[in-house]
Amino acid sequence: MATYFELYYDENAKKPNYMTVPAAVRELDKSEMARMTSVDTLEKIIGQAQAQDCKTKKQYDAAVAALSDLLDKRDALRRDELVKAIMKSGRTYEEVLEFLGTGAEEEEA
Repeated sequence: MATYFELYYDENAKKPNYMTVPAAVRELDKSEMARMTSVDTLEKIIGQAQAQDCKTKKQYDAAVAALSDLLDKRDALRRDELVKAIMKSGRTYEEVLEFLGTGAEEEEA
């Protein structure tokens, strides 16, 4: 599974030829000053902005999925480490629960 940074740098290394939303707005402003903007031009710029929005959402979703994976792996490693420490300590189940502040008596109530 690729990390967020790998995905981010792989995508940005290619530098595709597209117009960002702020750049599209600036282009629109320029064209409006020169002449009246046609509906076709507006539709084209809107389409470019929507495509950029879609791409950004996909990158965000990929980053969130990568982060979730990493957090799950970290939690699993922490659980394993905790179980190993408990097993190595030689303490009983009740002693460990008492130390942690949750006794078996509280669970029964």
